[in-house]
Amino acid sequence: MNATAQALETAVAELSPPCKEGTKGWFAFEHATRREPPLDPLLARRGKPSPGRELVAEQLPVHIHSSNRRALGRAALLVALACLPLAAQEAEELPDIEITIQRYRQPKADAAAPIVVLDRAAIIASGGLSVRDVLAGVPGIEVRPQGAAGAQTGVSLRGSKTEQVLVLVDGRRVSHAQGGGVDLSDFPLHDIERIEVLKGGGSALYGSDPVGGVINIITRRGGDGGVEAGLGIGSFGTWTLDLGTGDRAGRGTWRASWRQLSQVGDFEFKDDAGQRRRRQNGRLLSTDARADGSWDFGRWGELRSGFSLYHAVKGVPGRLAFPSPQARQRDFRYDVHADHRFEPAPGLELSSNLYWLEQVRDYEDPTGAFPVNANHRNYLFAAELLATTEVSGKGRAVAGLDYRRDQVQSTTDGRHHRITGGVFGLYEVAVGPVTLVPSLRLDGQSGQTPIVSPKLGLVAEPTRSVTVRASAGRSFRAPSFDDLYWPADAFAKGNPNLRSEHATEYELGAEWRPSRGVVLGLTYHNRNANDLILWQPGLGGQWSPQNVQRVRFQGFEWTGQAPLPLAGLSARAGYSYLKATTHSGTAAEIGRQLLGHPYHQGDAGLRYERGRWLADLHLVAVDRRYTTAANTQSLPAYATVDATVRWRPDARDELLLQARNLFDTSYRTVVDYPLPGRELRFTASRRF
Repeated sequence: MNATAQALETAVAELSPPCKEGTKGWFAFEHATRREPPLDPLLARRGKPSPGRELVAEQLPVHIHSSNRRALGRAALLVALACLPLAAQEAEELPDIEITIQRYRQPKADAAAPIVVLDRAAIIASGGLSVRDVLAGVPGIEVRPQGAAGAQTGVSLRGSKTEQVLVLVDGRRVSHAQGGGVDLSDFPLHDIERIEVLKGGGSALYGSDPVGGVINIITRRGGDGGVEAGLGIGSFGTWTLDLGTGDRAGRGTWRASWRQLSQVGDFEFKDDAGQRRRRQNGRLLSTDARADGSWDFGRWGELRSGFSLYHAVKGVPGRLAFPSPQARQRDFRYDVHADHRFEPAPGLELSSNLYWLEQVRDYEDPTGAFPVNANHRNYLFAAELLATTEVSGKGRAVAGLDYRRDQVQSTTDGRHHRITGGVFGLYEVAVGPVTLVPSLRLDGQSGQTPIVSPKLGLVAEPTRSVTVRASAGRSFRAPSFDDLYWPADAFAKGNPNLRSEHATEYELGAEWRPSRGVVLGLTYHNRNANDLILWQPGLGGQWSPQNVQRVRFQGFEWTGQAPLPLAGLSARAGYSYLKATTHSGTAAEIGRQLLGHPYHQGDAGLRYERGRWLADLHLVAVDRRYTTAANTQSLPAYATVDATVRWRPDARDELLLQARNLFDTSYRTVVDYPLPGRELRFTASRRF
């Protein structure tokens, strides 16, 4: 090695900070560090080192459950005070994470919105089985399970309805047009690399649905040629079997995985009178399989394709007031996809994506007061084209086209389809320490008036340790097939004349990094939602959806993370305040908190990781949630604690012990749907 090369290598080594391994109507109620080439020449012009793709844990959910507001405040204050002694240390810039939730690859620090990233280490530490478990407790995110694993689970971002959250897998839409939103219990964690969450409107990039935000589930890819196998057992008759393998072959990579889960699902709980009862018919048998591969054709770019399949048979216990001991539900999801990415010229990247998604839900309850046998099939075909380029050496432009055909075949809604087409553009330009990101999208959809969705984002770095973000824009959600085409009977009917829901939102936030590993963030958000679709009783008591509801959402979110003096020990915490007030309805309802949404939610935790050991303690605290529009009744506040311990006796073996709801708290997130108490799980895995 000559002197010049050696000096260059030394400089690069000095600039690259160290990184530790593993640093962190369907329903109504809603891991090894790697370094890759630099991401973006624009970063040099902004005075930043070009980051790699170290996947570090970001905003690991830490759960503090408290039953009152003072307890939540004390928890946040204690974690903040623990971080103060570290502020005297010299501030250092940590490696950044590359994200894709805004439709192009960019460092997380450059995003004009505060993106939550939960990496593989955070997923393992959560001790969960599905996506619903790892998201619980993150500030601004409400997760609403209706029972044990596999039970229907809705999600809300900053007070949104479940249908107003767009869910993606590797950037591909899985939210369907029939309605009810996406069930997060149907996405197992075994083969997920990370989860990205954009809180706030996303229609300027994605079109319909992301009024509350976007959740992008990123699956694992490639491997080292070995086979990973794991066997787990747990409470409520639960067992899991996992297999996964992947490798690189020449210019290609491939990966395949499979999970089998079985659960009896029955558990004891306390009813409103404090009596012990048994929740029955919670059985679950599910299979998740996926395969993915890619090939690099050199100058012609990279082609990637694959498929995924999920199948589950579930018992549906029903509401406590109307139990359904023999109800069964079958969920099936299948997709096949192909995408191509290449660079026809320096600084220009073109990507295209085709995918087909089929989702099936069959529900049968032969013994209820009203026997039901319903079948719903949703089909989605989508094509997308995206171009990313540098503009005059001063900025980056992104332009895209997408086409989508949604179709439903349902015993309730009948057979319908609609076409959606969209064109959008984004321009990212750096002006000194400030980056402006204006974006605009035009959507046309069958039966709806064309909609324009603008958004303006700003990122500024007044100092090396402070980042300020601001954005303002509009978002919308088109009516679902359930809303439009529900068949008329004596009880309800759809409304084919519905308009899209609209929202205008702005947010302002700042992030302070006073020393290495210490990050403190605060964001204020404000959203006015209009023409919200609400089912109301009409003449003769027949219910029908109308564009009548208006709600204002405002609040703030605080997050903090810091290493503690003991080597390997770190703390994280978060708190969110949400005021969601209705501005429509009766005098008793106007100005009241929206149903089901807590004013206060907090999470905090400790994590120890050193050598072969990892231990995580995770608390979540949620304030009371009103169950009547006049705020006269509510579900009580609750606090839960989860704990995880992982031991690696050697390079091939791993033992994992998890306790969810450690103190056996009795609570509910949805009226009349009790949740399990303490749950223990043990998993042993090996690499062959």
